[in-house]
Amino acid sequence: MLITTLGPPSGYTQWGLYLLRIMTDVALVDVDYVTAVEIAGLREAWSQRTRPHLFFFSDCPERQIVDVFVQARAPALVFLEDPEDVVGFIMREREMDWRWAVRLANQCLTTIADFVAEESTLLMHREVASSFADFFGVAAAQFGITLEATHLAEIMRRVDPGGELGPSDEVEAGFLALWPHARPRGQALEGLSAADERAIAPLLRTLREMSEGRLPTRVHWPLEMFIPGGRPDDSVDGPIDLLGPARCLVYGPYLSLPQGLWELEVELEVAENLSGNRLEVDIFHGTVLVANNFALPAAGRFSVRASFDVFEPREPVQLRISTWEGAIEGILELRGTHLVRIGEAVTPP
Repeated sequence: MLITTLGPPSGYTQWGLYLLRIMTDVALVDVDYVTAVEIAGLREAWSQRTRPHLFFFSDCPERQIVDVFVQARAPALVFLEDPEDVVGFIMREREMDWRWAVRLANQCLTTIADFVAEESTLLMHREVASSFADFFGVAAAQFGITLEATHLAEIMRRVDPGGELGPSDEVEAGFLALWPHARPRGQALEGLSAADERAIAPLLRTLREMSEGRLPTRVHWPLEMFIPGGRPDDSVDGPIDLLGPARCLVYGPYLSLPQGLWELEVELEVAENLSGNRLEVDIFHGTVLVANNFALPAAGRFSVRASFDVFEPREPVQLRISTWEGAIEGILELRGTHLVRIGEAVTPP
């Protein structure tokens, strides 16, 4: 038997996996447990298994893994909770800045989005109240596991050796009581500044679309997700001084996109560029997909557009803006970055 599970790197995913591993240990006994994000790792684990049952988990599967399971329509289970809670948990557990926590949550949720949309997938939402009995019952039914009353009693004994939790108690109550870094829903991002909350809002909206099984068609990349050239620990927070040698001025946001053909529009504004310069805007997705090189005007606001294919959602996308010549004056400002999915990917990977 193959038990396929997925979920972002969140507290609820960890809690759900903990519960399912106890359930399979009790009900199936002989189970090999495997995690993999690449098809090569999954194949190796499959070939080396020694027990009749395989419990597979991935939080960020590459496209080949997704295609294999989706095309086979194999039963799968995905743990989901509000992206705000996912990001907050990553920040606490891994001590990450919110920008890098968003990048990780975005990468993982983008890679499992097709599983979420599949009819053969069981979605275990944290927001849906569930008793332990219901949780284990629906999970067992998804994979055709027979769960006896004696099994449930032993499972609960292992979940809470102290005996305070029973089958009728809420899974959420157990999560908050027993799991490290767990917080009540909606409180994960408390403490962020008002400016950071405004910046993160459009990213969370996009992640919620994918958590609901809808692939986003329009995406906005906030300025705060971009990194100034030469200062990898900072984020762009205003105009960029062109003074200095030819160099990369800004790059990022290191965010993943669903498969498809995307059109990017970058809004830029330049001022005081009296001596002139050349600017290059390119898109990097494992390799440079497209590059535009053009003369920079002395002043004014303008847009740059480019279309590109995304085949591997696990590979984040970068926009890079560079000067080709040294400058003795000038200011450049990134005014906006917007993307629209305009079709299916058309170029072979």
